[in-house]
Amino acid sequence: MKRLLKWMLFFGCAWWVGAAMQTALLPLEWEQLRWRPGWLLTGLGLMSGGVILQAAGFRRLLARWSDGLTWGRSLVLVLVPPIGKYLPGKAFSVIGQAWLARRFGVPLLTITTATLVMISLGVTSNIGLGLLLWGSATPWFQRLSADQQLALTLAPALMPILLHPGFYRTLCNAILKRLGREPLQATLSGWELMRLLALQTLAALLYGGGLIVASWGMMPMDHSLLFVATGAFCLANTAGFLAFFAPAGIGVREGLLLATLAPFLDPEQTALLALTTRLIQTGIDLLWALSGWGLWLLIIRQGVRQGGREGIVQSRDLFGKQADQKNQQRSGKQQNRHIGQPSGQGVDIAVPGHAEREKEQTDRQIDPHR
Repeated sequence: MKRLLKWMLFFGCAWWVGAAMQTALLPLEWEQLRWRPGWLLTGLGLMSGGVILQAAGFRRLLARWSDGLTWGRSLVLVLVPPIGKYLPGKAFSVIGQAWLARRFGVPLLTITTATLVMISLGVTSNIGLGLLLWGSATPWFQRLSADQQLALTLAPALMPILLHPGFYRTLCNAILKRLGREPLQATLSGWELMRLLALQTLAALLYGGGLIVASWGMMPMDHSLLFVATGAFCLANTAGFLAFFAPAGIGVREGLLLATLAPFLDPEQTALLALTTRLIQTGIDLLWALSGWGLWLLIIRQGVRQGGREGIVQSRDLFGKQADQKNQQRSGKQQNRHIGQPSGQGVDIAVPGHAEREKEQTDRQIDPHR
């Protein structure tokens, strides 16, 4: 019944938003569209910067609760799993990330907790950034008094209060309990959470802004609306992520973009921006997933090649060195076999009468006539 309800919500939302976008795009003159690869490449570069910052946050967090990951493996955990969001259900990305992390030697509890922390930080940063960039530019905000504008501008800054270690630990443990997992054993200080939040906020700014800039390579748009559109995308993308019934937020994100950008753009431009950003993001997600998968295969191949014949040498990936647990286990087994043995020598085995024969041979060498 729940699955049927999810599918009904998804198809209903997708049909309603699709009909609204089709109506808005009918009067559009498609001859106005121009291909501008410069803007597209610039936007791709900004989005790549956001992904690198996300990998840096993940790497920093895992370094506190485990042996940590190298840059190459951190990028794999950020690039590959997001492709799972296009499948029905919200668990495939998390499952894929946990599976890859386990292959890298990260304990299941550690990667589950780290994923939960990064998701909550990402939602908090996107909502705060979206309200700040988009909300401060809306017409109703301009009609408020100066004191009211200041209060609403500072409101997103109060969201990090939710990241207080005591409150945050209680919330995370409640979610882990519902998932049947053990509670958090390690804690993060308030300053560490704030640093991670700042990193995620900058990553959201680069990713959302880069996607808007990349859309300029396919459609005309007023460049002065960059930050407004970025804020609207942050809010819409978060709503699509939280919509449990919509794979990759399809329909939900586009609908919220149509609503939030209506005061700033014509209906056809708003619908075209929603369609363009969806196409660009889907293509880039696929490209990054393939790149991350190729990087993972290179890491495995290089680790096997540098492991040597006996598998004792620690493997190194493209961005640093990381011990290969399998090679360590093999090395430990071989060392256990040769404990107490000098290199290149066998084990002396006691044979009955062996000492007497050796003494007799020695006596014959001393006295040949014996």
